[in-house]
Amino acid sequence: MNTRRTSRRGFSRTAVLTTALVLTVGGASPAADQHGFEAPPVLPATDFLSADRLQGEGYRVDPAVPTDGFRAHFAISTDYGAFPAVGADLLEIRLREVAAMRELERMSRSGVFASSLKGEVQDTGAGLKHAAQNPKDTLVGLPEGVGRFFQRTARAGKTGVQKVQDQEAARRESGEDFGTEDAQQAAGQAASVTADALGLDEERRKLAKELGVDPYTANAILSRKLDEIAKAAFAGSLGVRFATSKVPGGTLVSTSTRVNDWVWDTPPGDLRVAIERELLVLGASRDSVDRLLRHSAYSLTMQAVIQAALTEMKGVEGRPHVLAWVLSADSADQARFVMLSIRMLARYHREVAPLVRAETPGPLAGRTEDGSLAIVGAVDYLAWTEQLSSFVSQSDEVTERSFWLAGRVSPRTRAELTQRGWAIHERSLVEHLPSVR
Repeated sequence: MNTRRTSRRGFSRTAVLTTALVLTVGGASPAADQHGFEAPPVLPATDFLSADRLQGEGYRVDPAVPTDGFRAHFAISTDYGAFPAVGADLLEIRLREVAAMRELERMSRSGVFASSLKGEVQDTGAGLKHAAQNPKDTLVGLPEGVGRFFQRTARAGKTGVQKVQDQEAARRESGEDFGTEDAQQAAGQAASVTADALGLDEERRKLAKELGVDPYTANAILSRKLDEIAKAAFAGSLGVRFATSKVPGGTLVSTSTRVNDWVWDTPPGDLRVAIERELLVLGASRDSVDRLLRHSAYSLTMQAVIQAALTEMKGVEGRPHVLAWVLSADSADQARFVMLSIRMLARYHREVAPLVRAETPGPLAGRTEDGSLAIVGAVDYLAWTEQLSSFVSQSDEVTERSFWLAGRVSPRTRAELTQRGWAIHERSLVEHLPSVR
């Protein structure tokens, strides 16, 4: 791309239904509130996905998609339960995961695997459906929204998530009793270490690679199924090959083969060491690196993506400060927005204009040598809200200013931003979005 520069909240079911009744789903302009700001609209799913993909083997995407001013909130009904997906990028990942789970289940019922998958995992279908119906066991946490990144307010050095993790780490070091959940987690970690020593972890990563899914996915249903098949394959020395043609296309991390293979082929311990080493080289403090590596909102794959993107912006000032911005995320939704935005900024640096400094005035931004400011964001649909108005109304001394967004803006937003001197680039800087979570 040689483009030239130019001058927490969740949705309750009731709220979604109410919004759907008030607003049209056919793409009409969002309604305005009493202060003249837009109410984020409900959009048709076909704005994000072709009509022939709204329903497929084992899934159905709800045709009405609420937005929150920044991201789109998709509802996916599957054979394994209901999956939420915040963001068009995560929608694609979820559909791929459904296809992968169907293929894993098919393999588990084949003759050679059926004899290995006995006992506790004999009825795999029932096990998966039970997991889908248990919110605690399926998808970790509820997205809280990314609007907080469009506020120019100081944030605490540690999020609530980080503080809790620090407390848990201190308890472990002191030998304090953790309680049932902590004990289960510790036991799981110990089992993981043992499995790794036996090569089971390698088998699991090979399975994930065959299917093109994240080996460190937070989708507990998929993760559990990967565990089951990997154990059976490892115990029986079975050569596993999947009908990957049945799994929708896409790549794990990016169009970069190096990053894909790095995540799939590298043992987790070695991957953590490499991430730590590279982040320290670019000037990050050891404390911030340690916090990233134990941050519950970022999977190991997401950490690898962030490190690779920051390293790619060689010579750009402010990268250690970007890592502090990374650590401020306190939900899976925010973490994914942060990761994708960093990738977008790296691509801007590589393909649009070299950056001299990365900044986080709220969302992620980069400055060029001539003083231009480019704000990037993994936004699906940007509505003209009080939050956005407040952010862009604060002045910056720049020669040119622009928004580079993964999605699009409302007509009202375009008019307001243009009037204030912002150039807008929709559906920009997006590669094959990372299939990671």
